[in-house]
Amino acid sequence: MRKLTSEEVERALAAEEIISACPAVVAHITETASRTETTARDLAKIIATDEALSAKVLKVVNSAFYGMPGEISTVTQAAIILGLREIMSLVYSVPVGNVFGGSKADDMVAVWEHSVLTGIIAREICYLVKYPLPEEIFIAGVIHDVGRPVIYKILGEQYTILAEETRARKLDLEDAERALIGIPHTEAGARLLDAWRFPGVLREAVAFHHRPVADDGLKKVAAMVYVGDKLADTPPDASFGAVLSGMLAEVVQSLGLTRRSIAEAYSRAGAAFEEVRGSFQL
Repeated sequence: MRKLTSEEVERALAAEEIISACPAVVAHITETASRTETTARDLAKIIATDEALSAKVLKVVNSAFYGMPGEISTVTQAAIILGLREIMSLVYSVPVGNVFGGSKADDMVAVWEHSVLTGIIAREICYLVKYPLPEEIFIAGVIHDVGRPVIYKILGEQYTILAEETRARKLDLEDAERALIGIPHTEAGARLLDAWRFPGVLREAVAFHHRPVADDGLKKVAAMVYVGDKLADTPPDASFGAVLSGMLAEVVQSLGLTRRSIAEAYSRAGAAFEEVRGSFQL
């Protein structure tokens, strides 16, 4: 495989189809949500100005995942029932889904399904450790691999081959990406979210979800996504004791994880995933 130049990488990261996958209205929503006086109704009014965004939000809200299939007909209803933070989480998932869908690659569809499952498992871990913002953890998990379709945009089928080879040989994907194009998918994703002006906590989760123990300590949101990511790749008949021992010790200790707790989180998430996967189809 030919190693790309830094100029080629920069052009790809700034490509119009990548940046424009995030509707302009999302930046407006993000800015409005940052104000302390903002209500869920305020966000609903902005979301309603974008027909495609409204339709996608309503599709997810009316899934069995939220327990109200077919009952919510307006974004305002959804905002009132779910609240500001949950609506924001759904909004953030839309442009990321657009990037995955724009790749038109079967393996990226599989990565997207993995990402949704990661979000659901990470939320179960959030409940386990009593972190106060489960919707934040859910969306951090859903968007954690947004850098992968960005790199696919750069490499095309070369990236599919690279991912398959690293998986088969049990090599580190970030190291392989860095060797080939200079940056891993974690950095590519974080830079994209920065361009989209997503909240810092989400950018950090994307940047550190493979290595949540940084020089300045444990990144807790990234750590929960890290666990979700690991479990989402775990087959149902796996030994959860072995899975736990394969995780970073600092993460296991900090989150208070046990073999039983991750097995239960995995089981609950699997049932929830079957309820929501259709609503998150690309």
